Amino acid sequence: MSFYKLLFVSAGLLCVIPTGSAFTLSLPFLKKEAQDLGYTLPKPYGFNFSYMHMQQGIAIDSIGFQGIQLTKQQFTQMGIPAIFQKPLQSNLQKIIDSQLNLFPENGKQKSNVFVFRADAWVLPFLNLYVMGGKMTGMSSSSVTFQSAPIPLKGIPILSQKFGGYYAKGRLDNFKLNLKGNLYGGGAIIAGGYKHIFSVIDFNYTKSKLSIIDGTIKTFVMSPRIGYDFQQALPLRVWIGGMYQDVEENLSGDLAKLGLPNTMSMTLYDKNNQVAKHLNIGKLVKNGQLTIPAPTIGKFHVKQHLIAKWNTLLGFQYQINPNLGLIVEGGFGRRKSILANLDIRF
Repeated sequence: MSFYKLLFVSAGLLCVIPTGSAFTLSLPFLKKEAQDLGYTLPKPYGFNFSYMHMQQGIAIDSIGFQGIQLTKQQFTQMGIPAIFQKPLQSNLQKIIDSQLNLFPENGKQKSNVFVFRADAWVLPFLNLYVMGGKMTGMSSSSVTFQSAPIPLKGIPILSQKFGGYYAKGRLDNFKLNLKGNLYGGGAIIAGGYKHIFSVIDFNYTKSKLSIIDGTIKTFVMSPRIGYDFQQALPLRVWIGGMYQDVEENLSGDLAKLGLPNTMSMTLYDKNNQVAKHLNIGKLVKNGQLTIPAPTIGKFHVKQHLIAKWNTLLGFQYQINPNLGLIVEGGFGRRKSILANLDIRF
């Protein structure tokens, strides 16, 4: 009979015991009391190495731009005379802020995480851990953008001919490449009776990105309940759930977004009909407005996960008292696979 079952022992805060001195520390605290009651305790200290692949939906809360500029070559490409390029350049950001509305759609995020963790059971039911590692990934979504209608009153010639006209377009491949280092820590609370065990894992991590600027802050809570075969087979199986609360604030240079060289927008008249009759130099052909994508400027994106909970199924096979293998899969609106090698001493 075991007071708790070590399930996700890859988590932990490593407590180092001084050697060669009069001071000794034997973890976990209350070890003797637990053993006197007949409970079997695992080795108190551990290192583990894990890999996780995850796919999940994301929702973009906001997209913003700063310092947008076009090059002289891009202005020339649009057929804009040099005399108008400077005033347009100086007012380009204001025009974008006041005239362009962005409507991001839900997207997907894929990530790969490599983590090293060190842990210690400080009480028979409490494990503390620290961890660090690397993450890579990519989030992708679609963004619809629409300009404000040209005022029906204003410059007479412009208002009479184009009053109520507006442009609408779509970017189907808005990607953010994610790469960086992560660090954090957490705790496991465990308990059980005979062959049945339960654990709940809490951790908080922070990822500092390198390809683009920004941080990803993640809080995870994972309750699990399972069955320990004990002496019959060195195997534990479980079912559980994972709760993730993720805050992503991402920013960087437009050039790192990998936007297409040109962006197309469809022009609509005041009756919401495509203005196929409209042709304006190099800019507009049959109601299609084509402009070069800006590469000078900054972007800022704030996004969060669509689904915070998903289901977990997993097992732990104890190869020997010092080495265990953990495999766990996630199902539902967030899919994941975890492989973990745990070393205890």
